[in-house]
Order: sequence, then structure tokens, then C-alpha cells
Amino acid sequence: GGGGGCGGLRITLVALRDISPGDELTIPYLQVTQPMVARRADLAARHDFRCDCLRCTLEESAAWRDHRDHEENTNKNDKNSPQSLYGSAQTPLPLTVSLTGPELRSLGNQAQEEGRFEDALRLASAALAADPSDGAAAHKVGTALLGLGRWAEAHGAWRHGVALAPQHPALSAQAAKDAAYLPGVADATPVPSPS
Repeated sequence: GGGGGCGGLRITLVALRDISPGDELTIPYLQVTQPMVARRADLAARHDFRCDCLRCTLEESAAWRDHRDHEENTNKNDKNSPQSLYGSAQTPLPLTVSLTGPELRSLGNQAQEEGRFEDALRLASAALAADPSDGAAAHKVGTALLGLGRWAEAHGAWRHGVALAPQHPALSAQAAKDAAYLPGVADATPVPSPS
């Protein structure tokens, strides 16, 4: 029994992060690291639909395209400049792109799961700017910095985050770990300024 026309085939999915009741679960039909235009063309050709997920909507916006053009022109002659889908994390998101803090955080989670740490940092920083008490966004800023190998800045971001959201479990746990393992060092770690 079960499996219908798949010959009893079963799959198991493992969540890479917590899933709350009511959260939408999605799967990609294609390689998500492709540019938006290529993703949309592939979906139209293979599945006859247009994707309007948060990421595609963000990447399609005129403000975002203008922002990307600015990033590319600013960094095109600098071979050492960090590049990512959303540009360098030091350039803030355009204010005309209207996404909520949770939407920005969701895109940041996706970016981090795909190993796009610059993107995760930019999106989590924007989510934190939208709601400075968002402990999950503050934690994501730190994990993105850690993914970029910027250890001291990550710990500074977590310390800053726990000051903003002291009840956030991951930030509180990180603060306790820092206090236990790094007495005296944690207080000297620089706190990054919000993007």
C-alpha cells in the first residue's frame, strides 16, 4: 500500500531549521542558484508557470535591478571585492523594496542554506533594521558573519543582538557560551554597525 503510481517510493525530508505550524513548505523545481531570468525561463519551458516567490519578486523589482547595476558598476574593476547575488553586504537594501522583516529573514535563511553568506548577511541586516528587537534576525547576522569567516564580528553581532533581544534562546545560549569560553575577550569583540 501507499505510494500510488511510484511503486511504493518514499522519501524523507529533513528540515534544516525550525518549522512553525502554518509555515509554507516549498521545493525547487530547478537549480536555485541560477539568475532569476534563467529560473523563470526554465520553469516556463518545463512546467508552464511563472514563479512569484519572494526571491523572484525581489530580484524582479526595478529598485533591486537598479541596486544591482550600481553594485556591479562599483565593484567591476575590483577583483578582490566580494560578489554575491545581492552584492556586497556593506551596501544597504534599497528602501523602495517592500518586504517585511520575516520575509527578509526567510530569504536570508534560504541564502545561508545555499551557502550565499553575503546575501544572508545583507538580508538579515535589513530584517534587523526593520525590527531592531528581532532576535532571530540578530542571530542570523552573526551566523552569516561566521559563515564568511568573520569570527570576531559574528560574536560582536551576537553580543549586540542579546542586548536587543535578551530573551531570544539562541542569542542567550551564545552569550552564555561566550562568557564561559572567552572571559574578557567577548567584551573586547567589535560590534558591527547595522547595514
